[in-house]
Amino acid sequence: MHRRHLLTLLALSTTPAAWAQTAPQWTVVKLLSYDCPVCFAYEAHDTFLEQRLTSKKTRLVKAPIVSLKEDDGAKARVFYASRKLGPAYSSAVASALYKGAQGNGLPLNDFPSTYTWLEQELIKTPEDATRLSALFTDAQSPESRAALDRALTIAYNVGVNAIPAYVILSPDNTPVAMFDPTSAPGGPAALREALLKKLDELQTATPPSKNP
Repeated sequence: MHRRHLLTLLALSTTPAAWAQTAPQWTVVKLLSYDCPVCFAYEAHDTFLEQRLTSKKTRLVKAPIVSLKEDDGAKARVFYASRKLGPAYSSAVASALYKGAQGNGLPLNDFPSTYTWLEQELIKTPEDATRLSALFTDAQSPESRAALDRALTIAYNVGVNAIPAYVILSPDNTPVAMFDPTSAPGGPAALREALLKKLDELQTATPPSKNP
């Protein structure tokens, strides 16, 4: 991941970025790329991490970014659009994207190639075809572009140089800490424990919000 590449992507982006949430809460954003083998290796550990975060009233948000210069962001935008269709479907989309990009070595650097691959992986019935078609329409909307912009902005602001990167956001969406395989050596378990320890410290030091 090169900061100059991130800066170029942000300069080309004109859509305001925002992730809506119903109430302020702590968030951990996992910045990842479907082209990144390490990101895929960490996926198996995210379920346990999410369970631990839920017990701390903190949500885990998967945030794919663009890590290759020739990638137009199609894979990431398809994932962001898929979240509207529920966690099971978005998980199936993410798994298929990892499989295509890494297991099969497919570039998937644009919408046509990404659609062709997901068509093969996800369509079993006519209803599946209709859903995938609608998904790709949504994936090319300003909303999906805004979600990708938000992730790229976070990555640039915290100085991400390695992925996956787990960024802790305070309830006002300010990045306050970041962990990646280089800053927390020792593998996924070591990173998880370092992140959770830091989150405990931050939450203890921050007074709980009071509802009017």
